[in-house]
Amino acid sequence: MWAIARHMNSKASYSSFPTLTSNGLIVDNDLHKSNMLAEMYAKTSSTTNYSENFLKYLSVTEYEHAPKPSGNLPAIEDIEAINKNVSLKALKDAIRNSKCSKSPGDDKIPYKFLRNVHGEALSVLLG
Repeated sequence: MWAIARHMNSKASYSSFPTLTSNGLIVDNDLHKSNMLAEMYAKTSSTTNYSENFLKYLSVTEYEHAPKPSGNLPAIEDIEAINKNVSLKALKDAIRNSKCSKSPGDDKIPYKFLRNVHGEALSVLLG
């Protein structure tokens, strides 16, 4: 995947990365390829394929291991509400201001990958 991202942003001697196919759809435009890869990454990283029992287990486990508020820290519900309303501009600013050497967050998506993804593909991650 990194080779694809690097290729899309570099000045290669050949004109385009090979055509991609997904669910019978042929993609030959670099922007559409980037969007398709981001969509596939988002689907693969989502919890939509988890069973209901595993989602319950995950919820309980995350709650048990979540940091407990102390002092003036906001409640977990407030943090979740703030995270739900992240704009595309705020996401782009955060990515631009992040250091590529930092480890990824809970979503496991490296900053280096996010810096090379087209803006339209970032919208899918916010979706």
